[in-house]
Amino acid sequence: MSGSFWDKLNGDERKVLQDACDESRVYHRKVNRSTNEKVLADLKAKGMVYNDVSTTERTRMRDKVSPVVDKYSKEIGEDLVKQVRAEIAKVKRAP
Repeated sequence: MSGSFWDKLNGDERKVLQDACDESRVYHRKVNRSTNEKVLADLKAKGMVYNDVSTTERTRMRDKVSPVVDKYSKEIGEDLVKQVRAEIAKVKRAP
């Protein structure tokens, strides 16, 4: 929703919407992750080759792209990059 619409809501309305969003986010992630697992199993059963990237390899890949992230962080703003990383971290921790 737009910020101007949100700003027109009173505190109770905002709380109701925020609580509904928080509840639906947890449900959506649970369903999505379950669906992902089922779809992946179906695709593997049909012969798809799936390469699971190890934690070590992901770390190596992050290290390789780090100079690019650093370069563009300065251009787009380090605060924005920190916010994006914080949001990603929250999503990874969420149930």
